[in-house]
Amino acid sequence: MHYTGTVYRTPYWSTFPLLQITQGCTHNKCKFCTMYRDVPFKMQPMEWIEQDLQEIASIAPDARTIQLLSANPLALTYDKLAPILEMINRYLPNVAVITMYARTDNIAHKSDEDLKRLKEAGVNDLYIGVEYGLNDVLADLNKGYSADETREQCLRLNAVGISHCDLMMPGTAGKGRGLETAKATAAIENEIKPRDLLTQAFLGAFSFQRLFLLSASSDGREKYPNGVHFPVLWRS
Repeated sequence: MHYTGTVYRTPYWSTFPLLQITQGCTHNKCKFCTMYRDVPFKMQPMEWIEQDLQEIASIAPDARTIQLLSANPLALTYDKLAPILEMINRYLPNVAVITMYARTDNIAHKSDEDLKRLKEAGVNDLYIGVEYGLNDVLADLNKGYSADETREQCLRLNAVGISHCDLMMPGTAGKGRGLETAKATAAIENEIKPRDLLTQAFLGAFSFQRLFLLSASSDGREKYPNGVHFPVLWRS
């Protein structure tokens, strides 16, 4: 298998098979994430993808699910995804779920016809970093899109029958905004109707490489007086 670094799988589906079709993240600017910080985005060579599918087929010919890696493979155009999906269905004819991580802007860059054709080719499940229901918080996170944009794009997914699991990060708005953010986030999630919600609350001592506090003020005391609300992952 041509895995080119740390493998991050979705928590819902099984750990195998995982098929890497891209490297890195197209955005790579979220303030809370260093998962792909030093990895430029690019597509895996098609010969690697086919060789990996052949290996998967030799080990698990009856596989029912497959996850496409890495950070946001849906960034590829439909014309680049289509031959990969054709190979998946040829080598793994019993696959019922093709899933991957995706960003809101990846969906926005697809036409309605592209989304329909992706669904017909087997893409029927996405993991989306919704994170929060407030636009100002998403801007603070440097997410690269707003809650309003996520609402619009998830409704487009629903219209063509592609389910989505929404990733949430409660606690990142800072002290005193819990009820406001809960209401805003619940409103958008009730409207876009995800298959599942996954939450990761940044509260307390958490370490991945090195932990730093981020805030609008210089020392973090103004916005995050308890000093534990918003850890940022940082590589020294």
